[in-house]
Amino acid sequence: MRFPSVGNKITATIVSSEVPCTIGMKPGDEFDLGFRKCGDFCGFFYSSIHKSIMGLQFSQTASPSETHVFECPNDKKRVKVELRIGEA
Repeated sequence: MRFPSVGNKITATIVSSEVPCTIGMKPGDEFDLGFRKCGDFCGFFYSSIHKSIMGLQFSQTASPSETHVFECPNDKKRVKVELRIGEA
């Protein structure tokens, strides 16, 4: 499904995983995220970082060089994701 462009484009990149992710996300995987879409990104993880995604997507002052790293709420998996403003 195609969504209209709204705000900044947010790209999530899996940067590390101490053990295999339950749904198979692995370092290097990238996802386009936004307030209306999470695609194949883990819904549990998405719900835990949703406010941060909204903040970056609608920020007027966020810089494309700015990155934010979050850890999966499943503390047994230790998957880390980096959010950044991508090219529109």
